[in-house]
Amino acid sequence: MGKVVYLLIGPTGAGKTYIGGVIEQRLGIPYLNAEPIFLSHAKTATTTGYERQKEGFAVVESALDELMQQRGEASYDTTAAAEYFPTLLKNLRSKYDVKLIRVLAKPDTCLQRVKTRDLSRHIPVTDEHVMEVNDIAMKIDLPWDLVIHNDPPLATDKIVMLFKGLIPLQ
Repeated sequence: MGKVVYLLIGPTGAGKTYIGGVIEQRLGIPYLNAEPIFLSHAKTATTTGYERQKEGFAVVESALDELMQQRGEASYDTTAAAEYFPTLLKNLRSKYDVKLIRVLAKPDTCLQRVKTRDLSRHIPVTDEHVMEVNDIAMKIDLPWDLVIHNDPPLATDKIVMLFKGLIPLQ
């Protein structure tokens, strides 16, 4: 069996972090929360714009590679709205079997979740930024392996059932 990355893609506030945590807890598939990595990188970065994205994603990709060496499977989440995302996806596909999971929720639900979420696990953003990023994220068109409508939030058993359909039999 090849190494598998479950890439959770969707708008900010759609529930990607929640779903990543559920599959880690219930299925033992490690979840890489990249936001703390990006926050740490942003504090020391000397570049801006695309170069800063490139450097940040390189740090995240390195952390994901380490996790993949240890476990052989992992999940990671992104809005896919960053300009560098296509390069990241190409890099991951060159090394791993990448399963693309679309996570969706209504725009007003996403915005409300962002306003009330734990900022120790997420990058603080303005309402305007959420709407701008989510507009881009909703237009991402990829060959989805799974689409999860997470509004209202799915029960953990339902998430587990959906993911089990993606996991190769041992």
